[in-house]
Amino acid sequence: MCSTITFRDGWVSIAVDISGQQTDNLGQLGLVAKHPMSPTLSVPSRYLFRLLEVLTRHRISAVKYVQNLGLTVDELSESKRRINYDSYLAAVTEVLSDTEIPAFGLKVGRNVKVVDHGVLGYAFISSANLLKGFEIFSLYQKIQGPIVNVSLRRDRSDAIYTAEKSRPIDTRLYKFGIASWLGEATNIRSLFDAGKLEFKLARVAFPEPASADEYRDLLRCDIRFGEPVNELIFPAEFLDLRFSLAEESVAEMCAQQCEEILREMTSEHDVVDDVRRALLHQPGEIQNLDMVARQLNVSARTLRRRLQAADTSFREIQAEVRMSLAAEYLLHTHLPIAEAAHLLGYSDVTAFHRSFKKHYDVTPAQYRQQTAH
Repeated sequence: MCSTITFRDGWVSIAVDISGQQTDNLGQLGLVAKHPMSPTLSVPSRYLFRLLEVLTRHRISAVKYVQNLGLTVDELSESKRRINYDSYLAAVTEVLSDTEIPAFGLKVGRNVKVVDHGVLGYAFISSANLLKGFEIFSLYQKIQGPIVNVSLRRDRSDAIYTAEKSRPIDTRLYKFGIASWLGEATNIRSLFDAGKLEFKLARVAFPEPASADEYRDLLRCDIRFGEPVNELIFPAEFLDLRFSLAEESVAEMCAQQCEEILREMTSEHDVVDDVRRALLHQPGEIQNLDMVARQLNVSARTLRRRLQAADTSFREIQAEVRMSLAAEYLLHTHLPIAEAAHLLGYSDVTAFHRSFKKHYDVTPAQYRQQTAH
């Protein structure tokens, strides 16, 4: 495999020549992978494109889901294009509200190609082996704004691949993210010249769906739903097998570019995580920007400026955290709705109802009833 990496106009381009290599399961590796050297929180537009492809295969029009983006479906397929993270989540949420395709998230994940992750995907597939690839991927996954974060560890003869939510999100998005992760994980099988990777066990932290047999057919292993963690377990011997597309010099250069992107993001987006954590520590208290700024040892003016630079505001983060906690209370506890509202700092249950319906487009009672099925 030969490669050329260039930097121009704030972009990194990696052109890869894989003559003679099998590419059907890895996507079109001859495409140029690009990533803007920008701190704006965004995701590759191909994430949404792969989701919409699944809709199209089920004869569902994808047009309405890109209208708010001002893009066409074909434009989403462009390798260099990225879209705002919140816009991506909004589009996914709308699709999940509209569709009842069985095992939808699983099918979307299966449809995602390694190179859809851009420069991070190239860093992964050009690594020496699975262990090295996951070291890079887990270290820099933040640059792609994932719904779930992944990690890998070795436990004697087992390799344990795990996923957990990357930020407060509602239950539907969380289930979609985990299902997509499972589907995409099956693509790992195609990265080896020799040896056929098979999973030994899957643990999934959501109840068994009606489409459970589709999960079993794709993963080809025992699956245990309703577990406290999300884990895929496979033989650790595969961690050290050489990738068929391994080229360490490419992996190193791609990793350096990921480091640069992450460095530019960190100064502005870590503050968003810091505010979320501060609010989560005191979920029942009405905290204002001044109070959180004191906890973070910065002035309110500085905090406001940093949040603006990260394209958000204190009020938006506060609403996101409260609604995420509200969904967790309604799904995982039997608390009366009025008590849940009180725990979230609402003195008036009517205000809680109004905020919840604005965020989720259903009332708290309807949400609890829907997610119970």
